[in-house]
Amino acid sequence: MQWKAWIYGGTAVGLLLVICWLVWDALHESSLPTVSLPTTKIRATDDLSRAEEKARRGVIALDRRDFAQAEPLLKEALQAIRESVGENHQSYAWTLRMLGRVYLWTDRYEEAEKAIIKSLEISRAVLGEEHPTTIEALNDLGGFYVQKGDWINALPTLETLKETYKKWLGENHVRYASSLNNLGWLHFKRGNYDDAEAFYRQAIAIYRKKVGEENPLTADCYEKIARLRTATGRFEDAEKLFHLALAINEKTLSGSDQNLAFCLEGYSELLHKMGKVTEAALLLERARAIRKHVIVPADFRPDSR
Repeated sequence: MQWKAWIYGGTAVGLLLVICWLVWDALHESSLPTVSLPTTKIRATDDLSRAEEKARRGVIALDRRDFAQAEPLLKEALQAIRESVGENHQSYAWTLRMLGRVYLWTDRYEEAEKAIIKSLEISRAVLGEEHPTTIEALNDLGGFYVQKGDWINALPTLETLKETYKKWLGENHVRYASSLNNLGWLHFKRGNYDDAEAFYRQAIAIYRKKVGEENPLTADCYEKIARLRTATGRFEDAEKLFHLALAINEKTLSGSDQNLAFCLEGYSELLHKMGKVTEAALLLERARAIRKHVIVPADFRPDSR
């Protein structure tokens, strides 16, 4: 995502939509919705609060890519929420979606699909089609389809997401730009390079305006266009763009960020093709050092940052 999209991760980036329960955006929030219940259900409220707190701890572990800790915490939270208020509740849907991300990031596609789709169905039933939580569940589903390589389902899902952001946030919003960015990545993966670049160019124009030149979101677009240039043999253009993207990422991301590793890997691949073997090896070594602490699929790009 590239789903920094998407699904992120990594560090990412206004309306209520942007501040609702994302984990891998520029917002990187991990809050669950506030619950108000009648006084006759104080005990259930207390139980729910404890379960939500456990879910938050699970998300913190997930954000560290500590899947061994995140998974049991999220599962225990789900069970506690189910016992407290049942499955048809926004907190259950949110926690289930986070568990779906654990499954996705550990390549357990069947479990991930079930969790994400069920979360989406609950959100639609409880909150409505256009609620921020429902939209973010749709975002995760799009990320799942791309990660799995299911282009048939990915394209309409991402198109729907783009139109939803356009309707509620407008065409000059960062989230709308991220949807364009994600569509560009999808077309790139399918080999539709002209369509991919068109989406990237639209996204980068919005990013420059809204978050500036020296921002990971803008760097992500430069990097993606650099990959496109590499794929089409325009190595000199690709090198300039990779150099620019890497400079921004090194300035704005932590030294252990998975998106920095992804950029280093792409740059290394280009340099190797250009015959700059020593430089390529140095960049790849840096990327591998990061990957030792960031255990996610090398080609995964969560929630468009």
